[in-house]
Amino acid sequence: MNHKITLYPSQKKIIFPHNTLLLDILKKLSIDLETPCGGKGFCRKCLIMIKTKKAKDFSSCLACQIFLKEDLIIKIDLPKKLSNSKKIKEFIDQKSNFALALDLGTTTIQISLVNLTKKKTLLIDSFLNPQKKYGYDVISRIAAAQDKKNLDKISYLVIKSINRSLIKNLKNLPLAPKIKEMTLAGNTTMTYLLLGLDPSPLGQYPYKVKKTVFHKSDFINLTSLSPKIFLHPVSSAFIGGDVIGGIALLDQLKYKKNIFFIDLGTNGEICLIDNQENIYASSSAMGPALEGMNISCGMLASQGAINHFWEEKKELKYSVIESNEPKGICGTGLIDLLSLLLKRNIITKTGLISQEFDNNYTSGTKNYFKNIKIIKKRKITSILLFDKILLSQQDIRNIQLAKGASLATSYLLFKEANYKKENISHVIISGTLGKNLNIDNFKKLKFIPNFKKAKFHLLGNTSLQSAELSCLDPNFRKKILVIKKKIKTINLANHKIFAKTFLKSLNF
Repeated sequence: MNHKITLYPSQKKIIFPHNTLLLDILKKLSIDLETPCGGKGFCRKCLIMIKTKKAKDFSSCLACQIFLKEDLIIKIDLPKKLSNSKKIKEFIDQKSNFALALDLGTTTIQISLVNLTKKKTLLIDSFLNPQKKYGYDVISRIAAAQDKKNLDKISYLVIKSINRSLIKNLKNLPLAPKIKEMTLAGNTTMTYLLLGLDPSPLGQYPYKVKKTVFHKSDFINLTSLSPKIFLHPVSSAFIGGDVIGGIALLDQLKYKKNIFFIDLGTNGEICLIDNQENIYASSSAMGPALEGMNISCGMLASQGAINHFWEEKKELKYSVIESNEPKGICGTGLIDLLSLLLKRNIITKTGLISQEFDNNYTSGTKNYFKNIKIIKKRKITSILLFDKILLSQQDIRNIQLAKGASLATSYLLFKEANYKKENISHVIISGTLGKNLNIDNFKKLKFIPNFKKAKFHLLGNTSLQSAELSCLDPNFRKKILVIKKKIKTINLANHKIFAKTFLKSLNF
């Protein structure tokens, strides 16, 4: 038995089998909803509006919980995606040769077009890694991939998404014979999963990795493109080609010693380069909180996301990406918000929402913000912003877990390297989130140690930048191989005082 799905307002009609999960239907229609809870029904990020033929009005439901039993009308408000076709057409020319650079992130995949002749780059796409359906962190995906059938599916998902992106963005353009190569950078688990390699050794002691440098040219089967593939090599189970590329980029930029380097993402990789240019590296399981994936009203830095907060006349003010109406909060916004709430004692240093907050704000009493309320729903205390956006006590705890992991890893890395933080001259923050970070607010929340003498630098996505440079400069690839051999990975997973240091690092 089949049923008809009608999309509103486009009125597009599609037939699907009885008992198909609505979330699967939407995925087949290329409508990719966030499901950080893995489809268990408690994150509520896959909320959609549906209506049967008999119903007068739409009602809300969770797409991960409802199976198709009858004809339905589905209403979803999706952000309008701006076309890149004009930018790409202006970027290409008939005389140049091109390459592709790709950052394979745990949460987000980004692709750049590289003009090899003119030495220029253009970001052509950024999209969620479809492997997220198997978990929002590498440990969940490693566990899922232990089943060979799942491993094949996980590998196929990311290859399919890359193919789809390239076809969408480059179709009808005379580029196929001009794209000579593709460079990819990703963490170790993402690299394994891309190649369909069993990642289970990465998740258990002694965390062994294959020692070969990954060169493989046939894993992406494109109908019109057949570039030579270069993958940034991995150093260990915790330090992948994205970080190695980032460190090589620092070297290229003349940041060679007394460096603290942190890549803010689902996996927070942290590196120290001492005064002798020795490189020590480790990884902290920060989780997806700063990418909005396990936050009530969290979202990626896309259209409708609040990306910054500030205080003005005892009110919270905010800016929204490409919109006037906020739909949620991305990582930079969360950091600003928590910093302001902490400053005004609306949350305590332990992360608790203050019990002394008075919803009946009266001017001249306490420095609370006028446009927020404390509410309780299902015994969960939350902060309601502008009657629209919710920040729950659990959300704050999730951010604390991320910051606790980051700070504890930093402290222990200094300890294991026998190096003093006072000697750090430059703090390098990478990652897409890091590019737009308010440094003062980030420092206030204590994600990293207090570096009083250091200069801070926001370099953005160093993984993608290093992949671009790998396309442009063959000598840079040689530098990556040299850096790989120099890195000393510090495994803190079983460190005897990690748990104790982590607990001490949770407070703001």
